[in-house]
Amino acid sequence: MLLAFLKFWRYRIMFSFMLFFTLFSSIFPEPEELRWICNSSDMSIWYTYCDNMKSPISINLEPCIELKGTRGHLHMLFVPRRDIKKLYFNLYLTMNSLEFPMRKEVICRGSDDDYSFCRALKGETVNTTVSFSFRGMRFPKIGKDSEGWQHILLGRL
Repeated sequence: MLLAFLKFWRYRIMFSFMLFFTLFSSIFPEPEELRWICNSSDMSIWYTYCDNMKSPISINLEPCIELKGTRGHLHMLFVPRRDIKKLYFNLYLTMNSLEFPMRKEVICRGSDDDYSFCRALKGETVNTTVSFSFRGMRFPKIGKDSEGWQHILLGRL
């Protein structure tokens, strides 16, 4: 009797999960394909977005970011589908098959924002150029001592 009861609840729970994901899968969209921005000698930069628009955001970097440091301009062109109050992006970096932790960059906080497009309303065209300065990233370097032991050293690329 207990075995039949447990089987009943197991199937009921599985049915509940299947129903939930079937009904609410459109609420949690999957990221679309990778969109290329630029290549540098160090890396390629791509982005994804969670929307069904064909060209939601146009991004151009001049020059493309290099890991040792870069100064340049970021140009963005897009039409927001809702009022921009809070805006952030998640930065994912992979270099030589080494994946670094995701870094969340907040662009618009909702108050005391640095950029005028942070108050853009739904349907307004955002066409802006932002200067940036990237001072480089520190990565661990692995070196061997005279006895063959590996040591992690911090260094700048």
